[in-house]
Amino acid sequence: MSLAVLPLAIADFRSFTNLPDDTRITDIYNKHTARVLSFIKKCVTTEDYTAVTDADGDDNTDRKNAFEYAFSRLGLSVMLPILNTNTAGKGIITETGFDTGRTKLLSGAELKHRQLDLNLEALETIEEYLNDDGLVLLASYSEKPKSFFRAAVITQTETQLDEDLWDDIILWRHS
Repeated sequence: MSLAVLPLAIADFRSFTNLPDDTRITDIYNKHTARVLSFIKKCVTTEDYTAVTDADGDDNTDRKNAFEYAFSRLGLSVMLPILNTNTAGKGIITETGFDTGRTKLLSGAELKHRQLDLNLEALETIEEYLNDDGLVLLASYSEKPKSFFRAAVITQTETQLDEDLWDDIILWRHS
């Protein structure tokens, strides 16, 4: 007897998402698995949802692989805001580390953009299994607005960037 395809075992989820074996991640995953399953259930046909969540497993390898991948993308999308939050006991901090080892957390806009990309990737993976609601949602994700970001070319001789330079350099990101 095989096992249900969904929800993914935590080890498989970590493998798909390249997340470390960490109890914090396992706890977050366990708390949000039902939310991911609920989202998938709303977007796919009843037959396909039953096939991938049934205790007897799914004999359709293509569907199994697609749903495993989609579940991992949606799970990461749900967990991303939690994993991107770092607190120091007195509130949320946005940067950690010193000098070259400094890590900056994603901004709210960057986080939303990444979540949208993950959701779009997930729905595109299971597109052939989507119901009408799922197809409408996929279309809405596909029509995401263009976003812009600040960028500058830094040569080896430049040590400081003029603040006005940032205002002049805006590149449109084309999806």
